[in-house]
Parts: sequence; structure tokens; C-alpha cells
Amino acid sequence: MRCSTPSPSNTVPDAVGVLIRNGRPPASAFLRRMDVTVDFVPPDAELRRRLWSAHLPGGHQVGPAVLSDIARRCDLTGGQIRNAALHAVLRALDSGTAVRDEDVVAAVRREYRRTGASCPLPIRTETGR
Repeated sequence: MRCSTPSPSNTVPDAVGVLIRNGRPPASAFLRRMDVTVDFVPPDAELRRRLWSAHLPGGHQVGPAVLSDIARRCDLTGGQIRNAALHAVLRALDSGTAVRDEDVVAAVRREYRRTGASCPLPIRTETGR
């Protein structure tokens, strides 16, 4: 992006800057220099469940109770849900099956690992207990 000296208010700016962040807000001095800010509210559990349903392909075999549990326990953003859903689809394609519970759970765990956070889903052993 190219920076220039301030121009009169009746001209079009030379460049537009976009700042996307998760976490702490920027310093107040930085915020004063922004003309427009947009706050995105994180989705609640119901919206997360609907996002999961929207991003999973038709014919998936993920149980509604599993989706509801993941939506309730995992405070993921819409983008993180999209990423996890895509990863679940890739896992299913690799195994030659429809998207299953274990694909979504593994994808959610991966999304938490990517952010360095602890996944709130319970750990299951190979026997399912």
C-alpha cells in the first residue's frame, strides 16, 4: 500500500487500508486515524450450529447432537467453522466416505491447534470411552 499526504476531503484517497484483527484492540492513537471501523460480533451457539449446517455438504453423516455439542462447546468464528468444515470434507474425500462425526471432531481439533488454544471437546480413547 502506498501512503500519501492528506488530501482535501473532496478527492478520492490514493489507497484504502484494511485491518483485520482478532484479540486486543489497536492503540487509541491508531484508531483515531481510521475513518471507518466495523465490529464483528462472534456468533453464539445457535448461529454456530447454523453455520456448521450451511458449510457441511448435503448427505453428510454428522449427527445433529454432535453438531449441537460442537456449536455449544467451541467458540469458533464463522471463518474458523468454514475452515474446519472444509478440512472435514477433505478428510472424508480422502477416506472415500461422506463427512462423519469423527471428521468434524478432528477438523475442530485441528482448528484449535492452529490457534494454539486448547480444544474444549472431550478426549476419547480408541475404544470410544
